[in-house]
Amino acid sequence: MAEKPTYEELEQRVRELEKEASKRNQTGHEALRKSEERLALALEATSDGIWDWDIINQQTYASQQCSEIFGVKEDADSSQPSETWASRIHPDDYDRVSLCLQGHLKGRAPFEVEYRHRHENGTYRWQSSRGMAIFDENGNAIRMVGSIRDITQRKRSEEEKTRLEARLQQAQKIEALGALAGGVAHDFNNLLTAILGNIELSQMYARHEERINRNLSKAKKACIRAKDLTRQFIAFAKGADPEKKTGSLAKIIQDSSILALSSYKTECEFSFPDDLWLVDFDNEQIRQVVSNLVINASEAMEEEGTVTVSGENVEPNSEISDDPEAGKQVRISIQDHGRGIPREVLDKIFEPYFSSKESVTQKGLGLGLSICYSIVEKHDGHIEVESEVGTGTTFHVYLPACL
Repeated sequence: MAEKPTYEELEQRVRELEKEASKRNQTGHEALRKSEERLALALEATSDGIWDWDIINQQTYASQQCSEIFGVKEDADSSQPSETWASRIHPDDYDRVSLCLQGHLKGRAPFEVEYRHRHENGTYRWQSSRGMAIFDENGNAIRMVGSIRDITQRKRSEEEKTRLEARLQQAQKIEALGALAGGVAHDFNNLLTAILGNIELSQMYARHEERINRNLSKAKKACIRAKDLTRQFIAFAKGADPEKKTGSLAKIIQDSSILALSSYKTECEFSFPDDLWLVDFDNEQIRQVVSNLVINASEAMEEEGTVTVSGENVEPNSEISDDPEAGKQVRISIQDHGRGIPREVLDKIFEPYFSSKESVTQKGLGLGLSICYSIVEKHDGHIEVESEVGTGTTFHVYLPACL
């Protein structure tokens, strides 16, 4: 029969066990510390923000990168934000993000979505968010972890690429039509010259025949309108060779607008800074652009109200510049408060022969905006439009500044 250990032996054994346990505990703490260090380094190295949402207690942990993406100050409590993440989602994206999240929490679909989110400075930035929910034994979501990434620059690049592709396609369409328009316009103009000459000669002989003279006058007016159309065709075809001179746009735009609306009831309001930058432009072609745009604005308001025409200097990378690669520009804006253009046709308005007006035969052939687009493009600029049905339309013409 084995002897019972003495008290001293038991005490020694306890000390050995405690020492061994302490050693194992230190080893575990060291492993945990190293694991936490690796995680911290990984989080610091990535540009993604990491978040952890306790759905049961409605508490959220967000990494420092999340604060940087949202623009939250360092001393802010990321677990208790002043505004919820959902409240900052852009109104146009909210339903789509909400449906994606609810679908994931019900176990139906992965949570991976791109959307616009309001930064702390008030601007909206694009973000990509991914996440995965953890469910209990009853299938209820109890926790969700994920990441968030700022993709604003990528989205801007994609939008710029799409815009450039659309402008290239538009330019190719107009170039093809311009080649056709040039040949037709010259031949047509020669025929009109002969017709108009004979009408004027006939009027001399029919001076005392009131009815004949009245009909000839109508025919003469129709010929003059047709000659104006051929002038637009020729400008359309020859838009590749503007005869540019350096000058200020303010006076020519005011004069062109007033002249274009001289037979309309619409009024014109102007706003130009005294230091508006100079531009290289073809006088007659820019007159035509302004005339077409202000007449369109007047007709959109049924020849009532006021057309606002303004100019401003646009610095590179400013908020009002829609082209990140452009240098200094002058922007001319022509705004009406008419019926507006439906969103579904907004991308088509610069296409040749497209018209949103009621009657093409009464209001024109749908060439005005195509000609404007062609002329502005040949001046190394571009033209954009903003419109809302029932509120009005604004055309923005961007031309490179000559400094």
